[in-house]
Amino acid sequence: MQLEHLGKLVDLDPRQATVENRIVRMLRKHRSIRQPKLFALIGAGRQGEDVFKAAVSRLADEEHIIKRVTNTQENSFVLQLTPLGAQLADALEATIAQNRKDVTA
Repeated sequence: MQLEHLGKLVDLDPRQATVENRIVRMLRKHRSIRQPKLFALIGAGRQGEDVFKAAVSRLADEEHIIKRVTNTQENSFVLQLTPLGAQLADALEATIAQNRKDVTA
């Protein structure tokens, strides 16, 4: 499905786009989070672990919006926003705030 997502027109599953938005917003709020904790915080279990992994992979490897930083725990990464990701997160928050304002007006 074609939809505008993070400033681009992309062909993406809406469930994955939702998870990606939650990841970006949560990383904007917390700066850096371990991947398993982020999975729990955004409630990604409702969408499925495969959707979460695909979202993290796309954001890190294809879009370079987040980066994975290794830590001492095996199979666990700390996720952080890149400078580009921080700009997109700010734009996403502004869009959400404007949409809320439009709905309540």
